[in-house]
Amino acid sequence: MGRFDGATVLITGATGGLGSGAAKAFAAEGARLVLSDLDEAHLAISRQHSAPRPRSLPAMLPTRRSRRIW
Repeated sequence: MGRFDGATVLITGATGGLGSGAAKAFAAEGARLVLSDLDEAHLAISRQHSAPRPRSLPAMLPTRRSRRIW
């Protein structure tokens, strides 16, 4: 029995190093995963390699390229 059995965890940036590692760690502890990332192609690959299969949400966020957001 894992520490996160029955819990649902949303991981943003799921295809990056930290997000991918967090997904693996939470899954190992029994969490249901919802993965999100801007890169849909890598998100699909990450989803295929996760067990059990998580839900995935491509991030469709507006960006402001003309100015910095702090």
